[in-house]
Amino acid sequence: VTGAKLDGDQVALTVESLKKGTSETLMADVVLLAIGRRPHTEGLGLAEAVAPKTVEGSSIAQVYQFVASGNADLGFVALSQVLSEGQASDGQVRDGSAWLVPAHLHEPIRQEAVLLKAGAGHAGAQAFLAYLRGDAAQALIRAAGYER
Repeated sequence: VTGAKLDGDQVALTVESLKKGTSETLMADVVLLAIGRRPHTEGLGLAEAVAPKTVEGSSIAQVYQFVASGNADLGFVALSQVLSEGQASDGQVRDGSAWLVPAHLHEPIRQEAVLLKAGAGHAGAQAFLAYLRGDAAQALIRAAGYER
């Protein structure tokens, strides 16, 4: 979504397709927007246009369920949730359309792996952490749309 405004009784949403690289305007009577993490959407007109029609998910997984089930028309979800399996490095969206939120519109998303004290003596836990740091796992993570 690159813009939103009220147009009479409807909401005009300008959307950009990640798949096609084109923009279009969609008219909607109702917009149900599910957000797992608050992006910086100031200036897009989104909050003003859809505020009374917004639902906030308790987690990004719940937001994805809202959107995937059709109970929400739009949602901010993880890129890895919408990319086709095996196609992630090609950037192919599984169904529908997607918009890659520019980095300047959100805080950095940091995900870490840690080895807890309880697992420090377990060879399997140490091996898994070593695998995550390795080239093969890093390539999979990048292919899913994440960067270091």
